[in-house]
Formats: sequence, structure tokens, C-alpha cells
Amino acid sequence: MRLLPLHAVVLALLAPYSPTARAQCPGWSTEFGVAGLTTLGPGNGVLEVAAVATFDDGTGPALYAGGTFMTASSVQTPRIARWNGTSWSSVGGGFTELYGAVRALCVFDDGLGGGPSLYAGGSFTQASGTPANGVARWNGTSWSALGPGISGTVSALTAIDDGSGPALYAGGDFTSAGGASAQNVARWNGTSWSSLGAGLFDPPREIVGHDDGAGTKVYVAHGSYVTRWTGAAWQTIGNLAVTIPNPPVPPFPFPYAITLASYDDGGGAQLYVGGRFDSVNGVSALNLARWDGAAWSSVPNAPIPVPGRWVNALRTLDYGLGPKLYVGGLLLDVYRFDGATWSSLGAMNDVTGFAGHDAATPGGNWLYAVGGFTQLANGAEANRVAVLQNGSWSPVGGGLGFDGPVYAFANVDEGATTALYAGGAFARASGTTAQRIARWNGNGWSPLGTGVNSTVSALAAHASAPGGERELYAGGDFTAAGGLAADHIARWNGSAWSALGTGMPEAVYALCSFDDGTGPALYAGGRFLVAGGTTAWHVARWNGTSWSDVGGGIAGTFVSALAVHDDGGGPALYAAGWFSSAGGTSASNVARWNGTSWSALGAGVGDQATTLCSFDDGGGRALHVGGAFTTAGGAPGAYVARWRNGAWSALGAGLSAFPFALLAHDDGAGGGPALYVTGAFSVNGGAAVERIARWNGSAWTPLGAGLGYNGGRALASVHDGTSAGASLFVGGEFTTAGGQQSSYVARWRSCASGPAEYCFGDGALGAACPCGNTSAVGQRAGCANSTGQGGRIAASGVASVGADTLVLATSEAPSNATVLFLQGAEVENGGLGAPLGDGLLCIGGALVRLGTKPSAGGAAQYPLAGDPSVSVRGGVSAGSVRSYQAYYRNVASFCTPATFNLTNAVRVRWIP
Repeated sequence: MRLLPLHAVVLALLAPYSPTARAQCPGWSTEFGVAGLTTLGPGNGVLEVAAVATFDDGTGPALYAGGTFMTASSVQTPRIARWNGTSWSSVGGGFTELYGAVRALCVFDDGLGGGPSLYAGGSFTQASGTPANGVARWNGTSWSALGPGISGTVSALTAIDDGSGPALYAGGDFTSAGGASAQNVARWNGTSWSSLGAGLFDPPREIVGHDDGAGTKVYVAHGSYVTRWTGAAWQTIGNLAVTIPNPPVPPFPFPYAITLASYDDGGGAQLYVGGRFDSVNGVSALNLARWDGAAWSSVPNAPIPVPGRWVNALRTLDYGLGPKLYVGGLLLDVYRFDGATWSSLGAMNDVTGFAGHDAATPGGNWLYAVGGFTQLANGAEANRVAVLQNGSWSPVGGGLGFDGPVYAFANVDEGATTALYAGGAFARASGTTAQRIARWNGNGWSPLGTGVNSTVSALAAHASAPGGERELYAGGDFTAAGGLAADHIARWNGSAWSALGTGMPEAVYALCSFDDGTGPALYAGGRFLVAGGTTAWHVARWNGTSWSDVGGGIAGTFVSALAVHDDGGGPALYAAGWFSSAGGTSASNVARWNGTSWSALGAGVGDQATTLCSFDDGGGRALHVGGAFTTAGGAPGAYVARWRNGAWSALGAGLSAFPFALLAHDDGAGGGPALYVTGAFSVNGGAAVERIARWNGSAWTPLGAGLGYNGGRALASVHDGTSAGASLFVGGEFTTAGGQQSSYVARWRSCASGPAEYCFGDGALGAACPCGNTSAVGQRAGCANSTGQGGRIAASGVASVGADTLVLATSEAPSNATVLFLQGAEVENGGLGAPLGDGLLCIGGALVRLGTKPSAGGAAQYPLAGDPSVSVRGGVSAGSVRSYQAYYRNVASFCTPATFNLTNAVRVRWIP
């Protein structure tokens, strides 16, 4: 058949595609980091990026950054990180001491035959476990010490040849180097340390080599001075000052020499100093001055309008048009100076350092800036490092995390898809502005208009009529949504925000859709006593047009949770919070509303309740309650308990602190639903768990290394097609999950065996189709073929190695098209796919051709009678996860010149 050679061509085309890294199964995803450089959570001290340099370790030039940070995007990079142009990585394990920091970076070739190495200085006593005091050398593969090192902190490193041979100069706060006396400055010649005379009386901030016409000398910015080492003695050449107002008004400003650069604009090299001052040696110069070897002068037309605009960074770089001086600091913009003219390179404030390639370096023409900034002028999240390319600044690296806490989730059925929404106290998600509420599409977060103006505490999906379209409702502390007045509650219809009457005068903490027999209504709980101008103590009902009281309301401080649960007498609405009665009936912190009246749940729980969940652990459906209590129904129940058949009972030994969220979740791995809990606890029933745990009906188990600071506040079960089975999403105040960065949101991936379809050609849940040939949203198919439909693949049966009944079936291919079924070890492009032929390649890794089958009416399947099973033909093993996709001929003239297309894909976990 002529088709077979084409198959070989297709498989050859597939070969270059590399597999996409995925999280271990089961395990925490690593996708929810943030751009730039961050810590792993509160308590790590002041976050600072103090140094930046470029270095080629033999694999190409890369950017290195040092500071007090612990992560770069989602990668653990203790105090030093490497950016290769596409991703961040650790540098040999970095510097892991609790209060360690990297404060200087420099490339230096000691001339001993090893070539250039990267040197790091700072406050540390080891580098990746290797003893190294204050300074260490990275040769591209490992760290090493420079003799006994330095006795204190190193804040400046520079390679200079002053005529006596190349050497590395170190400055900082120390009294010895290599075991010998050296006051704040020292020289390393490749084998030993030496002092520079009596040293300096205060720590250098920067050291540079500069030739003023009499040969290269070492110049130092320290305190309020610029000082030169002649080779035999120190000479102060610049005394910086700040004018004290008359009469003097404290606090008095101090002058600082912060940064130095040697720059030749064609008229001879001059030394530039930046910092905080208004004169040097009596010559007026606001925060920037230059030395020509004989005298100081101001820099003409320097863009420094007021004294508070300090200069913190100077760097000379040549991008092929001659050297230019780059200037940054608290200047609002980054500037370039050519000796006569200043040019703004765009808004960028609080810059502390620059790095870039010179014109001779492959891949040049970019400029990196580091500093204290966290976002760019366009609102994009940058977190202390940004790159200038093609005239605009961009973040370095990225991630899908948030910049603030997530307090609520809701799944909303939108017809073709079910979307996850998140609310909280954030302003950005996936690096994009999203004011306190965002939508997840399986690949990233997007805003809902202009969002709301304060914290979102509750989200719910609700349809105002039976069978009607469900819309998203949000409650919290806000007073405006989409720029419109909306007191503490609002509705999002998919395109615009609207208020629910006049709302509530105080916070809404809980939302729930419930039909009491008279039609569905939205119930709200919180701290309010009025809703829509009507008295409604802590709970209110919205019928689509107006608010009403719910049975006399709840007397107490607040309602924090609402949930629907059927205890055998029909569905009812349950409320939890901090209260003593409901509808005039005594009820301790939890109560039941049957549509007409409130009732208590026995003696209730002994302190405030924070969360509710209906779950059947095998003993019958029960209402599970979490909170600050230690008793339930008068009996011990540490922070979590269940109400079943009119009685309270504990869940094992309970928790060590109160939870914020409970959820029944089925991970699809075959064990059925389990109860998940998250909060501030670290022990469940005597077992160590970190702020999240799973209850299977008899015991608590951890989810890997758990969550970081303060744990989770919200849970959601999500099947977005990016993994086999549903994923557990967690939102909260944490910034780590499983010990890796996960910024305020995390995903626990299961080892689900059920088929999970992904990579659709609808333009929403896949990459863009090759020629705009998107398939219909909701078809869950590949890119459209010449029939106007997208080819579709689905899996049925059991993916069991021991009893394989899995069948792969395609539909909507052109009539009589030949179909090739393929197996891949990975997903391609994170599950989005990549253009190939007229469609998207969705599978990657090692590929297996299962078989070629004819189609009838556009439908085909594998296996047919007499064929090996999928598991046998694919050579799979129990526990493995594989992806499946079909390639088919489309000989009609259509789309690209290629005559083939591909279906969507399906991901399957094989069980024993």
C-alpha cells in the first residue's frame, strides 16, 4: 500500500518532538510558580536580588542571579539561579544556610589553565555542602573554596589586571582573607589571598577597574567616598556630600557612593559614580557624577529630577554600535547614555543591577535588569528580574501561580466545558492582572473583566430556574465588581458583572445553591444582619429578583459555611459558623434548614465551625464538619467530626488544629471517593501530615510533603483534561506544595486509570490549529478536516494489563479514510499539542504504531478481532500512563499542503 511509506514519514516527523516533563504520579504539580525570583514562603527574611552576571560554562552564555531568594519560577534555586534563555535551574545546589545570601557575582580566569569560572561572594560558610567561607568558585559543574576564604560578608567582586597580573578583588565587611589580616578588601591571584595595604574603614559597595590615562587601577565605592588603590597606597579621589537644609530638619540624609562604572564615549575613559549625594568634592552633581582623572563634574542633562531618585546601577555594554552607559535605580525609567544624549529604555523602577551580552557574543542584543520591582509597567508580574528585548521589558520565566491568597473555588458548567473559578486576595494570576477572581482553562488563568475591588471569600455556581444556565456568584469584602457598585455580592454571566439588589452592608463568607421545593435559590451566609434592605441575620435567600430572611436568621457572630446534605429525610441546607441559635432554636455552631424551619444537630459542636462537606465513607452518607472545636455532641472530636443518623462521631483521633476546607474527591485511581481536608494542622490522628490530608474512612494519610505556611483555605475537584482522572486543586496562603514553589494554588495529581481526553482543536483546550481550522467547541475533537468536522478519538473498556478490554474508537474522519492508531509515552506541549499536518500532534516521547485500520463512514477502532490488545501491542506495564491519538488521511485539497490530520488524544493509566 502507498500509505505505509507515508506512515514512516509521519513517524519520522514525530521523532524530534521531545516529551514534556510531568509531575510524578501521584504527586504535586510544579506548574503554579511565578515569574522571576521569590522565596518559598514567609519567614525567610528580606527578599533581595543583589547580584547578576553572565557566564558561559561551555554550554552557551547564561544569566546568573544571586541574592536571598529561594526559587526561580517553580524551581528551587537557593540564593543563586541560572537562566539559559528558556528556563531557570539551580547552580549545583546553591547556598542553603538559613540566613545565607549571595551578594556579588563575577567571572574571572585565574590563568591556571581551567578557563573562566563564576565566582560568588556573600554571607555563607558552604556552597552546596562544600566548605567555602564568604566566596566560592563555580567551574560549570561544581563549587570549590578559595583557600580558607574570607572571615565575613563579601558584597563586591571584580576581576582586574592592574599591571601585576589578573586578580580577583573582593570587598565587604570582613577582617581577614586566607587567614591573614585584610580590612574589608582583599586580592586573590588564583592561589592565595593578600591584603591591599591597611584596607578600608568601611565595606565597599562596588569595585571596578579604570584607566584614567596612567594605567588601570582599582577604584572602590564605599561609604560616602570613591577611593583608588595605586598599587601601594589608598587615595581618596571623591568625597560625596548631601546638603543639610537650613535650619536643619531631622532625619538628616547621609551621602552614599553605591555604584561605579568606567565608560569611554570616544573622548577617553571616565569614571562614573552613582548613589545618593548632591556634590562631589564640592562640585554640584545630583546622584550621578564623573571623574576625568583630574576633576569631578556633573553629567549633562542627567534624568534625575529630585534628590530622592538615587542611582543604584551603572553598567557599560556594547551591542555593536559602540559602548553605552546603562543607568538605573529609583529613577522610574532605565536610561542609556552615549556621552551626549540620554535615551529612556522604558519604565523600570528600583533597579540594582544590569547584565547583558556584548556584540561579539552569540544571541546578544538583550539587557537584563534586577532589583526590588515586582511587576512591569504593563502590569505583568516580574519579581525582581526582567529582560529588555525588541524595545520592551518582559518577565524572565513564568508560572501559573497567584500573587496573593486564594480563598474560594467553584466549578461552573458552561455547556461544552466545566470551568474552575478562583477567588481571593490576589491581583495577578499567571502573571496577568486578575483582580481577586480568575478562570482556569486547563492551561492558565484569565481575568473576569476588571474583577472586584476587595477580597473574594466565597464562590458558587447557581441557575435561577430549574435546568437553566448556571452563572457564577461571588461574595466577600468587596463593594464594586466590574467597576459597578456591588455590596459584598455580585454575579458574573460570562461577560459582565451585575449586582444582586443592594447586596449586604457587611462581608459574605459563604454561598450555596439550594432548592427548598419552591425552586432553586441562592443562599448567602456571612457577618451581615441586612440583605437588600431586609433584616436577615447572617443568612439570606436570593430568588433571582430580591432578598429575603431565612426563617428568622441565625443569632451569633457569623456564618462561615453553607452546604446541601441529605440525611435520609431529603436534601436540606446546613449552616456552620459561630452562633448559638437558628430561627430562635438553640443550635451550637451548626444548624439545618429544611425549607420551612431551622433545627439543631444534637448538641452541635463546642466552638466555631468553619467548613462543611457531605461524604459517604462506606458507612452511609454523613455531614462532615470542621472547625475550631474539640468536642462534638459533647464527646471528644478534635477539629473535625461527622453527623450521621442523628449522632456525632469523631474521625479517628482528629486533627491537631482547625481546618478551613473539606471536600469529597475521587481521584479516579480505583479507590473511590475520599474525604480531603486542609488547614493549619500538622498532625492528623497521630500521623505527621503538613496542612492537608486524606481520610479513607478509617485512617488519615498525607499527600506527599503537604503544603507550606498556613495551609489551604479552599479545595476543588477538577477534570480539565490535562491528566488522567480528576485533579485536586488547593488554594490558600501557602507558597509551597510538596516542598516546591506553588504560589497560593496547588494541584495534586492522581494515578487515575480512567481515560482522560485532551488536546482539542477548538482553540480553547489546545494549541492553535495550523490554518484556523478549529473544530466546534464541545465536540472534543481534533482540528477540523475537509468535512468541516474534527476527527475524534475516545477510549472505552478497562485499561488492565491482566484483563485488557480497552478499545480505541475514532469518528468524524473523512469517509473511507485510513486511520493509524498511535501510542505515546508523554503528552506534547503540556497537553496543548503542536501543529503537524492539518492538525495537532498531542502525544510525545517513545511512540508505538498500534495498527492501521480502514474507516467506515469516518469511524474506525483498534483492536479488531484477531488483533493484539492495546497493552500487548503497546508493551505497557501496570502503573504506566500512556497517551493515544489517531492519524488519518485527508486527501482532499484542504488547509496545509499535507494530506493528513490527527484526532484529539486520550490519556490512560494502566492498572494490574
